[in-house]
Amino acid sequence: MLVDAQPLPPVIDVSTSSAASTDATLVAVGFTRRDDDYTVQRGAEETLGALGLDSFALLDRAEATGAAGETVVHQLFPAARRSAARRSKTGAQQNGIEQVALIGLGEETLTDYRRAGAALARLAKGKDAAASAIGSGADDDQLGAYCEGLVLGAFGFHRKSGQVKPPKAPLLVLTDLGSPPRTEVIHRAGALARASWRARTFALTPSNEKGPVQLEQWAREAASQADLKIDVWDERRLAKEGFGGILAVGAESAYESRFVRLDYAPKRAGRRTPHVVLVGKGITFDSGGISIKPLEGMMTMKRDMTGAASSSR
Repeated sequence: MLVDAQPLPPVIDVSTSSAASTDATLVAVGFTRRDDDYTVQRGAEETLGALGLDSFALLDRAEATGAAGETVVHQLFPAARRSAARRSKTGAQQNGIEQVALIGLGEETLTDYRRAGAALARLAKGKDAAASAIGSGADDDQLGAYCEGLVLGAFGFHRKSGQVKPPKAPLLVLTDLGSPPRTEVIHRAGALARASWRARTFALTPSNEKGPVQLEQWAREAASQADLKIDVWDERRLAKEGFGGILAVGAESAYESRFVRLDYAPKRAGRRTPHVVLVGKGITFDSGGISIKPLEGMMTMKRDMTGAASSSR
C-alpha cells in the first residue's frame, strides 16, 4: 500500500540567545577562510566556548578550506558533554547537545549563504532540532538567502509502501540575531522557499496522481491560502469559448482538461497599476513524439507541468 509520508519543510524559529543555550542536539556556526586565516562569526566563540571547544583548533585539524557549504562536524560523546556541563557557567550542556558543525561561508555571496543553509539542513535531517548562529553576521539579503537554503536543502520526495511514521517537520532555530531579530526577513524567505518546495512536490508527483482535476484542486488550495481569485475552465467551457488547442492536446487522455487562472490584486492597485502575467505550461504528462522519444526521455515527462507549478506557487 502506497502512503503519503512526504518530508515536511523545516520550521524556522528565532532566538536572541546563544545557540548553546537552546534545546537543540546540533548547533552550527559559520566560518570563512582568507589565505591562511580563519574567521568565525559573532556568537561562535561564546557558543563553542560554552562547550569547551576551540573553533580554530577544529578547523586547523580538519584543514578546512572555507568553501561555501563545507562542514566540519565534531561529535560530543556523553563523557565530553558531562565535562562541558561542569565547566559551563550557563548550564548550556544540560540540554544535551550532541554535535557541533562549523559551516563554510565561502566569499559570503547570496549563493554561498544558500549553500551554507542547505548544508545545515542536510545535517539536521532526522534530528528534532538544530540551532544556528550563522545568521548573526549576515545582512538582510544574506539572512534571507540562508533561510531559503535551510528550507530547500531539506527537500525530499518519495513513495513508500507499508506503514510509516507520520512525517515531522524539523525545527531550526536561528540564534544570536540581536534585537529586533529581523523576523520579517526570515518569514518572507521562508514563505518563498516553502512555495518552491510545493512546486517541486507537484512536479515530482507521478502523473497518475496529478491529472488536470488534481491540479485544479491544488490551485484552489493555493488560492484559499493566499487570498487569490481563481477562475477555472472545464471542458464544456473550454469548448464553448474556443480553447480548441487545449482540448486537442487532452483529447486522448483519460482525464478531463482544465484551464486555471489565478489573480492577485494589490490592495492599492488602481487603473494605472501595471499588469504582470505569468503563463505556466500545465501538461501533466507529455506523450507527444512517443514514436521517436526514447524511454529515458519519457521518464521525466511527469515534470512537464513544472511551469504551471512554479507559476501557482
